[in-house]
Amino acid sequence: ITLAKELDDQAVLARALIETGIADMMDGHAEGLARVREGIEIGRRQRLPDVVAQGLVQIGSGCGELRRYDEAVPALVEGVAVAAEHHLEFFRLYLVAWLAHCRFELGEWDAAEAHCRDALTGSPTMAGARFVALSTLGWLRARRGVDDVWPLLDEALAIAIDTGQLQRLWPIAVARAEAGSLE
Repeated sequence: ITLAKELDDQAVLARALIETGIADMMDGHAEGLARVREGIEIGRRQRLPDVVAQGLVQIGSGCGELRRYDEAVPALVEGVAVAAEHHLEFFRLYLVAWLAHCRFELGEWDAAEAHCRDALTGSPTMAGARFVALSTLGWLRARRGVDDVWPLLDEALAIAIDTGQLQRLWPIAVARAEAGSLE
């Protein structure tokens, strides 16, 4: 951040504010959210839609993980619009997948399912979006008592194992445990 300010590199400054801000927020420091928003505003002023989308992804997914839906959902909705307007499909699919997950947890199941289906239209190589959509849709179907739960949860598990990231491993473990208990 200091170096970006010294060099007057607004793009790097915006990204640094977003990434350090979300790290602080996820570590329990609420002031990090203001830094993410500052980075987004710089992105807007500099006409950097990818930076804006990245900041909204961080707020949407980070606050979604923390179950702060009052922050997550508006950021996700705005992010989907920004990404769609600027043809940033990678961001759009991830934002839609997280919007699906938030809608699922808020009990808005029809909207969640529609968002999952949208997110799954992307390339299978977009593993982050695919993971969130598959695990959410599988979990949703398990709660609804619908068949074909396990192929979705199995694919999500394979993605989680492939990444080796706790961020992916714990939610699919919980989804699979609940699905198993509902059989």
